Amino acid sequence: MLSWQETHYQWKKSFASYIKHTLGYEPCVGSDNNVYLKAMKDKDGNEYYSYLVVYVDDVLCIHKDPDEVLGIINRDYALKEPPSAPDMYLGADFAKFEIFDEETNTVINTWSMSADSHIKKALEVVQARMIRDNVRFKSKKTAESPFTSQDYRPELDTSEPCNEDQVEFFQSLVGIARWLCELGRVDVLTETSLLSTCLANPRTGHLHQALHMFKYLKYHNSSKIVFDPRYANVTDDHLPREQQADYKAMYMKELYPDAVEDIPKNAPKPLGRPVQISVFVDADHAGDKITRRSRTGILLYLNKAPILWYSKRQNTVETSTFGSEFVAMRLSFEMIKSMKYKLQMFGIPIEGPARVYGDNNAVILNSSSPESTLKKKHHSINYHYVRECVAAGIGLIFKVDTGSNLADLFTKVLDKVKRKKFVKMILR
Repeated sequence: MLSWQETHYQWKKSFASYIKHTLGYEPCVGSDNNVYLKAMKDKDGNEYYSYLVVYVDDVLCIHKDPDEVLGIINRDYALKEPPSAPDMYLGADFAKFEIFDEETNTVINTWSMSADSHIKKALEVVQARMIRDNVRFKSKKTAESPFTSQDYRPELDTSEPCNEDQVEFFQSLVGIARWLCELGRVDVLTETSLLSTCLANPRTGHLHQALHMFKYLKYHNSSKIVFDPRYANVTDDHLPREQQADYKAMYMKELYPDAVEDIPKNAPKPLGRPVQISVFVDADHAGDKITRRSRTGILLYLNKAPILWYSKRQNTVETSTFGSEFVAMRLSFEMIKSMKYKLQMFGIPIEGPARVYGDNNAVILNSSSPESTLKKKHHSINYHYVRECVAAGIGLIFKVDTGSNLADLFTKVLDKVKRKKFVKMILR
């Protein structure tokens, strides 16, 4: 008798062979072997890629007419259910979504992702545990923010240490919250990241804040990420030519003549409509009151759809805002390179360099102006890494006001007004 692992391996091997030799799809080698692509043409003769995504025994088809492909699969492999549009994946709810574009006066059909169902189930588990342990929320008021106060700092909490049972409860709450963040609830990302630093030795104050965060989710349980395909038409054309990002990058190339973007040689030919990459990046210098480590916040968009979000304490202690912002800027370019590699291996064309938005004048000047010089040696790695990426055409750096830098949401706990503004700009 074969083990489950051996059975799964044989099934995966057999179905992969079927996809390749019968359906004519090729695996995205080097990116994700569970994703398969095939060059197609629509009725107007435009080329595009059709995709098959396989997860264990589930198949997702991205195609102009997915029923056609799934019908062939159903002929050779009996599907358990009739092919239909996806409504859930790994705990996330998916639904069709309509966007009214005021510029063209047309309706755009796209998709949305939410964690509504997962939140509902999570709240049932949390509330059952609270009833069992006779635990109540400290306040009966509606929670407007994930933490009880903007001034709360987990690292400064001096409440009583949790007992063994409370430790397990706290860790499970943070674990659930982490997955909710993965499913798009970016409005609790920073608070979840802050509480994650206390997993080993939580205090009762940390537990109460985690419970308050779920109270917030109870009253704010219907938010979604919309995969908006429109371009973000933000430029710096209003600036003098010598201050524009692409002009600075052109001269940066003279300082780094060997800097080139490493495009995978085995990448398929790009087909279809190009995507635009935009990234907001920020850092809260010395935000941790105990270790004085800074926190990096990054938000990456494809067109107008938020795809990647990041909030994490930096690994080093930076002595200046300049240093912490450059650490964050370097990390954002690493994420851009990783995202571009995936898109290239999926055969998706990319429109020009990524647009990177920061609010620190010194970092923007030093990373995009050829005449700038480095005064501090310990910043040199981040400094030259970012500048070489600019010279290679991987990304261009633009200045954005602090009040419009969405990544600020992921660096610290904001006041209610600013927080609400940013959340509304990211989620629907």
